[in-house]
Amino acid sequence: MKRLITVIALMSLLGILCALDIENSGEFRTRTKAIYDDSSESLDDYIDSRLRLNFDGTIADNLSFRAGLEIADSLWGDPWSSPLHVKANEAYIDYHSDFLKADFTVGKQYWADHRSLVFDDFFTGARIKLDEMAGLTTDLIFMKHPLLSQTSTWYIANVASESMLPVPFGFTGMIGNVDDKDLESVSVMPYATAAVGPLTLDITPFADYQYRREEFGFGAAIKADATLDKLTLGGDLLFAAKNGLTTVSPWYMNGLYIYGLGLHHDGIDLYWSSPYEHNSKTFVSIVGKAKYAVTDRLGVFGAAGLLTKTGIEGNAGVEYQVIPDIMSLNGFAALGINDNDRTDLATGASVEVNF
Repeated sequence: MKRLITVIALMSLLGILCALDIENSGEFRTRTKAIYDDSSESLDDYIDSRLRLNFDGTIADNLSFRAGLEIADSLWGDPWSSPLHVKANEAYIDYHSDFLKADFTVGKQYWADHRSLVFDDFFTGARIKLDEMAGLTTDLIFMKHPLLSQTSTWYIANVASESMLPVPFGFTGMIGNVDDKDLESVSVMPYATAAVGPLTLDITPFADYQYRREEFGFGAAIKADATLDKLTLGGDLLFAAKNGLTTVSPWYMNGLYIYGLGLHHDGIDLYWSSPYEHNSKTFVSIVGKAKYAVTDRLGVFGAAGLLTKTGIEGNAGVEYQVIPDIMSLNGFAALGINDNDRTDLATGASVEVNF
């Protein structure tokens, strides 16, 4: 009966959407993962798939909506996966006020901070985005988000400029707490991005005061990229001192797979788990990256990194654009050596479609 109700509800929603003037987009992903651990001589592998469909439509002048559905984010052959698994990642309305020169968005929506250090996820809440004034855009967000077994409340302000100064910059401030408890943390993250010829440098320092712990943390994420014809070189540095940075739902990608999050697999996560949060000692992650375009459709990439008190990793992979900017086939292999002398080998492949 529950499945029948779900099917009827989905068909009704599609009927409503078809009756409106809407635009649609989406993404499909199937990926594999295999990890071999030499200390236990064990192999862990799986395949998963996910389809996301997004619908954007106009209800009336200055009033629009977005519905984002995710279908079957599940493992192949998992007996606990539902045959019909549909959830709403996004479901909101957006009203633009000409008088106030602002957009008011209410419902379930998506937001990420500049480097995804604190938050990069869907949330339920309200957002006010002010039209650009004096070269500045401003976002004010009231967010409800699950935090472990409890719900947390966060208040966010983000001010950014793309044109007022030669160097684009921004500032993110967050205040948050676990519901029914004292203030959890206050975080500030200014950032700036400078481009000089082929080199782009991005700097995001942060400071964090954790009220209940009465502790202070600080650090920075620094990224540099240089493009020379078909070759792109990059470096990524993240460090956190004292008590680090309070996170809510981060998705910081350093280009590693075993000791971080990589572009073509963000779920291996053997040793990552936001080590820059609540760290008792200074944490440093240093990663160097390279990518070379063999042809217009074929590219190869690699990265090597060191994480303090964790280990080192080297990885390499290939990307092939079956249909440029729409469909790609990707594969990678990564070798990690942990500080406890454990060695891990991870391999993966994916099919990714954006439409």
